[in-house]
Amino acid sequence: MLRVLIIDGVGMFGGASRSLFESMRGFREPVDRLFLVQKGSANSYYRPYGSDMIAVRGITRFDNSRASHYRGARWLVLGREIAYLPWTIFGLLKAKRRWKSVDLIHVNEVMEILPGILAKILFRAPMIVHVRSLIWTDRTKMRVRLLDYLLRRYADAVVAIDEDNRVRLNPKLRSEVIHNSLDHVNMPTGSDVPNEALSHIPPDAFVVGFIGNLHAGKGVFELLEAAEIVRKAGANVHFLIVGSSQRSDGGTVWTILNRLGLAQEQEAAFTASLEQKNLTPYFHFAGHTANIAPWIEAMDVLTFPSHFDACGRPVFEAAFFGRPSIVAVATPKDDTLQNGITGIAIARPDPHLLADAILELAADPKRTREMGRAARALAHANFTPEINSAKLLNLYKRVAANEQAQSEVARDVRLP
Repeated sequence: MLRVLIIDGVGMFGGASRSLFESMRGFREPVDRLFLVQKGSANSYYRPYGSDMIAVRGITRFDNSRASHYRGARWLVLGREIAYLPWTIFGLLKAKRRWKSVDLIHVNEVMEILPGILAKILFRAPMIVHVRSLIWTDRTKMRVRLLDYLLRRYADAVVAIDEDNRVRLNPKLRSEVIHNSLDHVNMPTGSDVPNEALSHIPPDAFVVGFIGNLHAGKGVFELLEAAEIVRKAGANVHFLIVGSSQRSDGGTVWTILNRLGLAQEQEAAFTASLEQKNLTPYFHFAGHTANIAPWIEAMDVLTFPSHFDACGRPVFEAAFFGRPSIVAVATPKDDTLQNGITGIAIARPDPHLLADAILELAADPKRTREMGRAARALAHANFTPEINSAKLLNLYKRVAANEQAQSEVARDVRLP
């Protein structure tokens, strides 16, 4: 049985952790999974699929993503990463002492590349790095070149979650695409009572959905402005928000971070804007939930107006239930969104562009349903766990086997 050390530096349950969780659920062979993670809500999702877990207060990350790379006030985030370094080292040393050896290391997001390298050195095991966020590609910047060097030097395999991510990687990297998955048939049940929560939405309303934490980078305030435009146009449109902020929106620390532009999750600010714009009756909140199925089924279309210029996980989650998406992505790739066929791509997270797309689909329910059927077909082709979990497991085996073969060659060379 393969023994895999999995490193995840985001304690909060979100897209990256859900993708890892779904991959593990889809494995059809036993794998001894050992977790080194940051403490948080994601831990409870991992525990049923892991042999053991070490959760520490923080894990050092190196954020070179397109959306949130270090710039301006964001350089202050490095202070947090430095503060997390002792916890990272403590967790790795504890892992080495407790688990002794592993066959390979799986870094769940490229941002955890530094802990991954330390683990690779400590355990002398090969490393697989998942690239889930679009990386920043300005090669005039030293940190961009540094990340590229670290991946080429230390990663034994690099996994991009779609073609959009892969084309931004250095072609010299050993990279391949393994799409994320959703087991929409056996979805975990939650404590939701959707009938009661959805009862305030008029049955004849066109329902626009959003799935994710109330994170400024995900375009929630652009969605709010678009809703104002849509309502002024007189359209019978309501908005269903599946997600919430999982961090405090109050206190001195949050106020400072907000003024510096570093506090991304802003549930209180979002709610206040709703009230100010008199839009509260048209927004309905499901809160944080693992069981997204009944909420997606209540939507007519999903929106993903993020600042990441990419198709996020909610896009294919909605597609499995026959719902098209409106996505802020300049050049969508056919493996995730086919513009005008499985949804609508808008060039940027602009409220007017978003409102125009919503009004266009609200005025043509037949076309919306046709897009939904095409989206479902694309989801089944690219995002089924039977296919993608098998690909990831095969990659585990291949990387581990290559490492073993190289070790045997090195041993034979040393023999007299």
